[in-house]
Amino acid sequence: MSRDNEVLLIDQATTLGGGQTALLNLVDAYAAAGYTPTVLAPLGGAIEPMLRERLGSSDRLIPLRSNSIAAKGRLRWIADRVAQSCVVTALHARDLARYSLVHVNGPRLFLPV
Repeated sequence: MSRDNEVLLIDQATTLGGGQTALLNLVDAYAAAGYTPTVLAPLGGAIEPMLRERLGSSDRLIPLRSNSIAAKGRLRWIADRVAQSCVVTALHARDLARYSLVHVNGPRLFLPV
């Protein structure tokens, strides 16, 4: 089965800001162009129902931990960031061949090299 039409969009926030509005527009544009978008993002915020409506399938929305510093102490936030970066990196290493395009909608999803 060809997976040439699979795209993965990764986001870091649960709030609806400019980057998330762009993400929603990308989901719509890819779907309209015949691609199958999958989103890896934190769940539970304002953007989640909008993504669920656009994606139409629960397996097209992959949960990712939230990046909120306010909800946890700074040390816990740093530890979560390291763990999250490892998860995203492992996803790329394991499933990269599945997607014809991977779009990262935020630089904080990866640790500096």
